[in-house]
Amino acid sequence: MSDFERFPTNKEESEKVIKRNQEKIENFKIYGKEKIKKDKHYGFLDSSLDDYSTSKGIPFAESFYYILPRSNKNLTRYIKECLETKKGKAIGVEFGGIGSSVFKSFPRGFFAKSVGVTLVDHREGKDLARSQKKDEKINHETLVSDIFDLKTYESLNKLLQGKKVDFIVSRMAKGLEFVPIEPYTVSKILKIWYELLAEEGIMFVQTPIAFNNLLKVWTEKIEKEYSNLIEVFFVPGFADNRADHCSSFRLRKLSDAPKELPLLDPRTIKKSFIYK
Repeated sequence: MSDFERFPTNKEESEKVIKRNQEKIENFKIYGKEKIKKDKHYGFLDSSLDDYSTSKGIPFAESFYYILPRSNKNLTRYIKECLETKKGKAIGVEFGGIGSSVFKSFPRGFFAKSVGVTLVDHREGKDLARSQKKDEKINHETLVSDIFDLKTYESLNKLLQGKKVDFIVSRMAKGLEFVPIEPYTVSKILKIWYELLAEEGIMFVQTPIAFNNLLKVWTEKIEKEYSNLIEVFFVPGFADNRADHCSSFRLRKLSDAPKELPLLDPRTIKKSFIYK
């Protein structure tokens, strides 16, 4: 069995995976803008939620189509309905993107504050200045930082002034290459995102297909043990279909939900091999 067919089974293997991943991240911090600009490395740079006419790349709604409820396949409308009681006070964060077009998808004033957390801000010069002026009008900021660095969340907390988040979205697509295939590291970040989430808050998250089996078992656990407290829906992607190369899940933190995200025990994680 190769390194790509299973998760690391001991501390030494895990440390190697994390180190290799961190080296990729550090390299991209230096050469990322060049890759984006010259090599057109990424197709989704600043997409809207539903609108093709204003989207740079495929809108988020298409990536999350299968995890939206059957009764509402419009992502913007669904989020607005979920957060109706928080209109004008809602806080939103995009992890893995600048977030500008995401939060422009909503009526002005719907979100009181929003932040895009991105490893590299691809905008430069006049384009950056124009974008930042537009962002100011909707009270949106970009935080250039690594989502796997715990210091990022200290900076984010300052920007949000300690407020909880009502909407989290993470659709990195090809950028998922920077997600370490190491379940404990990823679980730690998902746990932080869950703790950031306010009651009745919702998150949409795209994941590497390597975590398919793990997420399947985890969502089954949530549905069985916390069905009235946490709403979760997971759809796996498939390696032989480029459009579904990424998996995704939707999670809503209902009233009286546990303060900490319920996770799988180490024995179960060890049994959950990578998608084959």
